[in-house]
Amino acid sequence: MPGGPKPIDPKIRFFRYVRKTKYCWYWTGAIGAQGYGAFTIRAGQRVTAHRYSFQIHRGTPSGFVCHKCDIRSCVNPNHLFLSDHRGNMLDMANKGRAPNLKIPIKRRVEIISRKNKGESFSSIASDFKVTKEAISYWYRRLNKMNSDKTRPHRHGGKLA
Repeated sequence: MPGGPKPIDPKIRFFRYVRKTKYCWYWTGAIGAQGYGAFTIRAGQRVTAHRYSFQIHRGTPSGFVCHKCDIRSCVNPNHLFLSDHRGNMLDMANKGRAPNLKIPIKRRVEIISRKNKGESFSSIASDFKVTKEAISYWYRRLNKMNSDKTRPHRHGGKLA
């Protein structure tokens, strides 16, 4: 066959990597660094799989393509919606994935106290109604901030 084989239509290739269930359509192809499916439309044009699914079902998206189901590998167009940056941040916060938006400053210190007494991240997270990852994030961050305050600082090569 002169010139090699004819390229397969990207939509056909896309669906080779989709496993449909009653609820979600799971992406089974490549996964990018952020945990979202990755799909190469053609050489040099790689997109997230859920964004491409939105594009082929509803047209080219303008803005963020978010998940109602909050499953990064889902490409079901009925689970996807468009948003702007602010809406995406609020959606993340409502789902407990934006620790700095979800835990009020005055309550963050409570995290250190409870964790230092031996309580699990999961238990603390349950009370705060956030993920254990959010609690772990604030625990590490607050401990670092406290250790920075007690550590001597150098000014011009001399201890202050």
